[in-house]
Amino acid sequence: MDGLEPIRRLRQLPARVGQTPVIVVTAHTAPDLDQRCRTVGANEVNLKPVAPNALIDAIARALAIGTGDDLLLD
Repeated sequence: MDGLEPIRRLRQLPARVGQTPVIVVTAHTAPDLDQRCRTVGANEVNLKPVAPNALIDAIARALAIGTGDDLLLD
């Protein structure tokens, strides 16, 4: 099973569970990786190392609740 298979399987589940946001965090740098992840249903794709605000932004977009700047405490 590759890293994309769990996303494929998740997207086949009934509505509420199958719509769970998926944020991929990877060290792989294949040129087509972003498109492959999104094609199988990933909401966001981030390459390591991920800045904290970038990850918070991705989570916020997936949950539609704001941005990392709004949520990250100083």
